[in-house]
Amino acid sequence: MKRYTCFRRVLALLLLTLMLVAMPGCSKYRVEMSNSRQSETMLTLGETTVAYEVVYFFYHTYLEAYPTESFDARMARVKSGVCELYAIFDVCRDYGIDPYGETVNDALNETVKEMIDEFPTRRDYIDRITEQHMTDTVSRLLLRSYLCQEMLMEELEGELENDAVLDAFLAREDVLRVLSLTLNFGTQTEAMRRRAEEIVALLAEAEDTDEAFMEIARRKATMEDEHTYITVSQWYSLCGEGAPAPEKGTISAPLYEGETCVMMRVSDKDADYARAHRDEITPGYLECLIADRAAELAAALQQTAAYDALTEDSFA
Repeated sequence: MKRYTCFRRVLALLLLTLMLVAMPGCSKYRVEMSNSRQSETMLTLGETTVAYEVVYFFYHTYLEAYPTESFDARMARVKSGVCELYAIFDVCRDYGIDPYGETVNDALNETVKEMIDEFPTRRDYIDRITEQHMTDTVSRLLLRSYLCQEMLMEELEGELENDAVLDAFLAREDVLRVLSLTLNFGTQTEAMRRRAEEIVALLAEAEDTDEAFMEIARRKATMEDEHTYITVSQWYSLCGEGAPAPEKGTISAPLYEGETCVMMRVSDKDADYARAHRDEITPGYLECLIADRAAELAAALQQTAAYDALTEDSFA
């Protein structure tokens, strides 16, 4: 498989890794909730209905990421996450990929089978995904979105062969080119954090240039990616809303996610490099397509009375 530098794919792979590690869970209650509670519609996106367990997953995901946020702010993130998830399926349809068709279903069934086979019993598998605030239905939904993105990548690589499409993407104001360095120690350890702190100190003393950043990356990181494109919203999602504005030369704080630590520096867009390395642009291009569609879905999102009645106690 080609190595893409899209952060969404890193997180998707992390999800797969988490569910493939056979660890017994500590609570089975949420898996055994009544069907009426689990299937209750919370949000609607046109003809698409979003069930309670999907909202439940996003709520706890953002609770862990932003524990001090207000309930209203967290629920706003929930709606944003839901729109982004279903935007992936909409973009698939634009490119002739049926997200619920035979091809995706076959790939999903095979992936789930391989996952469950890693566990002693199906009960152990359910325990593990419950630990991640998921039901089997939500787990399959997230895996479906991951597989859809895999298929979209192949379609979009061909589209970016068109110079007009590539130039229009590079011209977008909400697109950033970032240089990045990655630390990957197999698991998040104190050694990783010490290395990250060492890199932060070196960057503080180095010249404020792309060349200086990449020289440190080559010497101290386990991997450097010289040409990654992300959206401005991704930057804030990764770095936090209070992060410095992503102007040229801005360097992110170390960003820890599972076994990986990433640091980014905003750089100038490079059309010549982009033309020579189109496959590296594909993940960022997909991000923009998804972000555009998610914005459209957000404008049409409808809350049900059941959603309006949710409180923090509803997710206990």
